[in-house]
Amino acid sequence: MPQLIQRDVLAAEKRIKDEMQKELAVLKDKMVGLEDHVQDQLQATFSVSTDKFKTQLDEMQAQVAKMAEKPVQVPTPAMPESMMKLFSEPPTTQSLEDFWRNSLKENPTRKNTMLESLMRSCMLAYPKKKEDNTRKPARHRGKRQEKTKHLKNNSEMRC
Repeated sequence: MPQLIQRDVLAAEKRIKDEMQKELAVLKDKMVGLEDHVQDQLQATFSVSTDKFKTQLDEMQAQVAKMAEKPVQVPTPAMPESMMKLFSEPPTTQSLEDFWRNSLKENPTRKNTMLESLMRSCMLAYPKKKEDNTRKPARHRGKRQEKTKHLKNNSEMRC
């Protein structure tokens, strides 16, 4: 009986092995076909793209050659005299307060715009910094209560 089982097992293994070899051969053939197909497709796309690239390159070279033949005229920059006067004057270091005073003196009939009025009022109303920089202690009831409560807790902990 054991020999019969071994013979059946060997026959089954041989049959499985044969089936596997057949499937591998079929898969190998399919892979070869796919590789051939991919190579054909790549060659076709490369030849098309290189042809297009060559034609585009030739067109660009022709355009560059045409541009090189034509003389290029570069315009000379022209500065108006009013601009030259501005550049020749020294820079001003006038404060804004002086600027507003002078602008009002020059043209007293001119009405101020709302923006100018706001800017002037903000500049003039801004408080000057005091030379005396003494710090005043905070006098808040809540802070005092917290301090005394904190001290009570500390005294309780010490006992």
